[in-house]
Amino acid sequence: MKTVRLNNGVEMPMEGFGVFQIPEDSCEQVVKDAIDLGSLCRRTERDV
Repeated sequence: MKTVRLNNGVEMPMEGFGVFQIPEDSCEQVVKDAIDLGSLCRRTERDV
């Protein structure tokens, strides 16, 4: 996985997984599947 080094020295993956257009009734399972496949979970929004 490609990463980028931030100004504070932290390595951050250069890919993301958004859920903006995933229907509400399937969003939870899609996120669980992504985490099971190795995605990291970072909440950056206020209204979830």
